[in-house]
Amino acid sequence: MSYEGDRPVFATLVSTGKEKAYRTPLGTFRLGRKQASARMRSPEGARQDWDVENVPWVMHFKKLFALHGAHWHDAYGRKVSHGCVNMSPRDAGHLFGWTDPVVPAGWADIEGGAGTVIRIRSRARPDPPWRDFEGDVIAPPR
Repeated sequence: MSYEGDRPVFATLVSTGKEKAYRTPLGTFRLGRKQASARMRSPEGARQDWDVENVPWVMHFKKLFALHGAHWHDAYGRKVSHGCVNMSPRDAGHLFGWTDPVVPAGWADIEGGAGTVIRIRSRARPDPPWRDFEGDVIAPPR
């Protein structure tokens, strides 16, 4: 769900981490890096290997984790990812254009640290702590 102030403005189904080893991290983060298209590969030592080129609308919120479009499945609403938050490419494109940092036309990549705030939560943890890009708990910004 996307909000402007307290008003919801956009909602979509997403797919999150499929099992304990690939759990999507809970927390309140800032988007730190955005790429219009990226190659995503399994980290060294992962239990499964993957290598997907042209992943659309990638919005990194934590090292090795991002919100992004997924054109290789349509199981939105179910836990099927390796920990990232998957959306339809159309919905991810909408969110990419709505969030900060702004990526200038023609640029594929920009890094920052003051991007849009996102909160990934669960029923068990409805108000997760603030975390930095490394995933460490931090004090909420004022």
